[in-house]
Parts: sequence; C-alpha cells; structure tokens
Amino acid sequence: GGHLMVVPYRQTAGFDELTDDELLDLMHMTRRSVQALREALKPQGFNVGVNLGKCAGAGIIEHLHVHIVPRW
Repeated sequence: GGHLMVVPYRQTAGFDELTDDELLDLMHMTRRSVQALREALKPQGFNVGVNLGKCAGAGIIEHLHVHIVPRW
C-alpha cells in the first residue's frame, strides 16, 4: 500500500525534454509526496525511482514518472 507516482503535466519520455522549471516542480512534488506518505503511513523508509526506457521496466515509455514506494 501507498505506492504513489508523480507525473509532470507535460508528457515527455525523459528528463532531457523537461525545462528546468518543470524538473524543479517534479522534484518539489516528489518531496511533498514523500512527506505526505511519511505522515500518513509512518514507513521506515522509501524507494524512490524512475524507470527510463522499456529495458529498464518503464510501463509507460512515453511518459516520465517518479515512483515513490514506502517500505517497512
């Protein structure tokens, strides 16, 4: 429970296509999401990651997203 994904508003396949402001917004929302999950679920830690490309396990190749997974 608690797996959350942060997705930029503009669809891009990777970091290189994001503007600096979009990248900063993505990281700010990732931080806010970790804080919210920490308060709500009290996990011992988190896995935070991005799968880039099909061989890396990206399920939606054309849309960058950050996974946040609480761990106990």
